[in-house]
Amino acid sequence: MDKAISTMKIAIIGARGIPASYGGFETFAEEISIRLANETFDVTVICQDGNPKLDFYNKVQLRYSRFSKEKNPVKFYYDSLKMALGNYDITVVCGVGGALFYPFLKKSKGRIITHVDGREELRGKYSGQKKLYVRMAQTFAAKYSDHIVADSNAVKRHWQTKYALSENKISAIAFGAPNNISSDDTILSNIGLNRKTYYLVVCRMVPENNLEMILRGFISSESKSKLVLVGTLAGEYGEQLKKYSSEQIMFIGSVYDKRKLFSLRTNCKAYLHGHSVGGTNPSLLESMAAGNVCICHDNEYNRETTDGEMIYFHNAEVLSEKIKEVENMDDAATKQFVSKGMMRISSSYNWEKITQQYVKLFYSFKIR
Repeated sequence: MDKAISTMKIAIIGARGIPASYGGFETFAEEISIRLANETFDVTVICQDGNPKLDFYNKVQLRYSRFSKEKNPVKFYYDSLKMALGNYDITVVCGVGGALFYPFLKKSKGRIITHVDGREELRGKYSGQKKLYVRMAQTFAAKYSDHIVADSNAVKRHWQTKYALSENKISAIAFGAPNNISSDDTILSNIGLNRKTYYLVVCRMVPENNLEMILRGFISSESKSKLVLVGTLAGEYGEQLKKYSSEQIMFIGSVYDKRKLFSLRTNCKAYLHGHSVGGTNPSLLESMAAGNVCICHDNEYNRETTDGEMIYFHNAEVLSEKIKEVENMDDAATKQFVSKGMMRISSSYNWEKITQQYVKLFYSFKIR
C-alpha cells in the first residue's frame, strides 16, 4: 500500500462505540475500523460515555465523549465532532445527528464523510419535532459534508434527487455481513425451542418495522410453528405489541450475544423481515448469511439487498399466504433460496470488499 495512504488519520464518530453491542452503525464502526487499522491506517473510534473504557481495541484507538448517545444524542454528536474535526484527515460521521454543527465546527484541515441512515425522516417512532430536526440535519449534511455515503443505491438515488448531489459528492457503499461466527445452541433449550419449529424476527420494536402486520399475518396463517421476536419492547408501541404474546408468539427481549443470535438464525424455519425505511439492513444481511429463507416487506430497499430473489409481502394477508407456502416448501426449493442468499452475501456484502471501497474513497481525497 502507498505510504501516503497508510499514514492517514481516520476518526469514526456517531456510533455508540466498539466493541459493538447494539446496532448497524456500531457493527459498521467495529468491522471497518479493525480492517482499516490492519491496513496501517491510524484509526480512532469515539465512543459514548458509559461504554467500558479501553485505550485500544484490535489496534483501533478508542476515545470517549462526555455524553451518551442514548441519553443526549445532540450533545454526543457535538462533543464528538469537537474532538475529531481538525485532528484527523478524515472524519466518518455515522448518521446526520450532528450535521447542524458542521458549518460552525468544520476546520480547514480534514474532510467530513457523512454516512446517512436510510430514510430516517420517515421513522414512525419520531415525534414531529424530531422529524423536523432530522430533515434540517439532512439538508446541512448534504450541503456541508465533503462526501455522502448511502448504504444502498435506492438511498443514494433519493439523496441525489432531493439535494441535487453530483456523482462525485455521494457514493453507495453497503454494510457487510458477519462471517466465521460460531453457534451457541444453548439458547434454544433455554427458551424451549427445537430446530426448524419457529419463525424469527430480529429488529427494533418500532412501527416502521411493520411488526403488527407480521403478527397478524402469522396468526392468520394458522401455522403450528412458533414465532420468536428478538428486540426490546418499550414505550407505547411496545405495550401495543405485548397483547399478542402467547405460548406460540414469544417476545424474548434483546439478544446481544452474537453466537446465541446466530444460533437463533441458523435454526429457524424462516426469517420475517418487516423493515421499510432503511437501506441495506444489517439484520437482513445476517439472516441471509446464516442461510435463512427470508420473507421480506416488499420495498425497494429489501429487493435491492436480496437482488429480488427472496419472498415478499406488502400486507398481512399476503404474508399469511407466503408463510403457508414456506410450510409446504420441499428441501430442494428451500436450498435454492438459501443458496441465492448466501451467494448474494458473498458477491456484494463482504466486509473486505466494503473496506476497499472506503480505502478508495479516502485515497480520492488524498490525491485531490
